[in-house]
Amino acid sequence: MNTAGIARDVARVFHEELITIVVEQIQRAAHKLEEVGGETEDIPQRVHETLPPDVLPPVRNLLLSLAQERKLDELSHIAEELASLKRQSQVLRAQVVSARPLDEQQREHIAGELQKHYALPLDLHFQEDESLIGGLIIRVGDQVLDNSLRARLSVLQQSMLAS
Repeated sequence: MNTAGIARDVARVFHEELITIVVEQIQRAAHKLEEVGGETEDIPQRVHETLPPDVLPPVRNLLLSLAQERKLDELSHIAEELASLKRQSQVLRAQVVSARPLDEQQREHIAGELQKHYALPLDLHFQEDESLIGGLIIRVGDQVLDNSLRARLSVLQQSMLAS
């Protein structure tokens, strides 16, 4: 795997972990802050006192901002939206282009192999392009595997012209 691929994988894992932590902190805070009441001008201070010290600064700032605007009741909705965004970000978009239509067994085999390789849910689309002559082009995220006959003939042509 190249350096860019390693960096992308590390960044993806870090992103997922960070979102998980933020969602958990907001959910925990929502439960604790349900009890916060009293004078409206005291609410931001009471929120600040209620939060544990390990809350990430962006989460703390969000909670204090919501407290100042008297919108703490929105916390559970915000946590749900973040969790939804996390689920969406874990789906890889993939496209398989073939010279001819693939039957269901071929599609299932390709989907299974891609699923094993990427270990994430795939949003997989198939299409045909006769100009490939044969073989497949597989695009997953920003990665492209061009194993088409057209590409192989092009490489052969380049090689012959270079010699």
